[in-house]
Amino acid sequence: MPKDWAPHKAEVKHLYIEEGRTLEEVRDILRARYGFIASWVDFTFEFEYRLTLQPRIRAYRMRVDEWTLRKYKTKRERSSQADSMAALPRSQLPAAAGRAVRPPEKLHFGADISVPPGPMQAVEVLSLVQNPSADIYATEILLRKWQPGGDYLRVLTKLLENPEHRKHVLQCTEDFRPLMFQLIEEFVAPEEQLSVGKLLLYADLSIQTLAIHPDTEWMDAWQEACGETEWSGVRDALLEKDVILRTAGGLFLNCARVVIAECLLRENFKRLRTLKKEGILPSSDDPEDPNEAEVCRLNYLEILGDFQHSSLNLRSVFYKNAIDILEDNSGLGLNFGGSDLADQCRHKYVQLESLLGDSVGVFGDFEYTPQSTREGGSLFQSIMHAF
Repeated sequence: MPKDWAPHKAEVKHLYIEEGRTLEEVRDILRARYGFIASWVDFTFEFEYRLTLQPRIRAYRMRVDEWTLRKYKTKRERSSQADSMAALPRSQLPAAAGRAVRPPEKLHFGADISVPPGPMQAVEVLSLVQNPSADIYATEILLRKWQPGGDYLRVLTKLLENPEHRKHVLQCTEDFRPLMFQLIEEFVAPEEQLSVGKLLLYADLSIQTLAIHPDTEWMDAWQEACGETEWSGVRDALLEKDVILRTAGGLFLNCARVVIAECLLRENFKRLRTLKKEGILPSSDDPEDPNEAEVCRLNYLEILGDFQHSSLNLRSVFYKNAIDILEDNSGLGLNFGGSDLADQCRHKYVQLESLLGDSVGVFGDFEYTPQSTREGGSLFQSIMHAF
């Protein structure tokens, strides 16, 4: 079936003419971002037997010719331009080559989205990307225009209330790396990068079965980690052979660790509260066969212990919950990890609460529902009230 090229015309023009990319690069970008694969059959409908899954450069070259997109002027056009220039008075001649200053150009996304150059207020960007045709590009536009101070983070949270925007937070670059995380590292202030990255991964988790996911090593590792119910399995999936670190980068890895840790912490604490209401408290009378409450308690402390000496901060509420768990069970594991974890959690909680706004508190106290419909079972397939 012939591909619909119309939605990509403006982007092809932008990449090929304005950015000066080769047709091979244009092909790879469209394939990575949108899964768009052009084939020979797009142009020779009568020869359907020649359909191939390999995107043909010839298809792009023929489409560019059809749209009369040319990087370079013809000899006749150059001659005509030279004659016109010769007829101008010296005062009207343009500045010499190499000294002309080009004004900043607009950023173009899709067929009809243009973003003006220069800084913009966060609410201006939000108004711009609420156009339905901007769904695919909304998060990318916001990140490219990012300004520090918190307004953009609040607008991103608002933007991701729309499930259509959440579907596209894990798009790829032409070299199959996570586009949004590269933009975070390029445009977002270092102190906000973890918060922004976490927000994107929470958004993906909330709609994972509907999201548009690239077929990459780092995506496979991320989804495998999301399917684990034990922290040891999560850790193995995220760190195995350094796949995520090599192919998605350190920021993605750090955000993934924190997001899944927070989800598991929340689930174990919820279960502990439920069991406590039923009169079931943690018990280690038989270390070989602990009761369910003790398993939840140990799971919680294991995850927290993994972040004990890390520069990555979990949300302050998880340190507060740890204090409650440890004080409720004063005879159980106060020296977990070889130090007084309760005192450390108390110090960390006070430290994070003293920070204005608790930088990741923007997520709110959402709940999520475990689902088992996905192969292997997953705690994360459905996140309720996430935004």
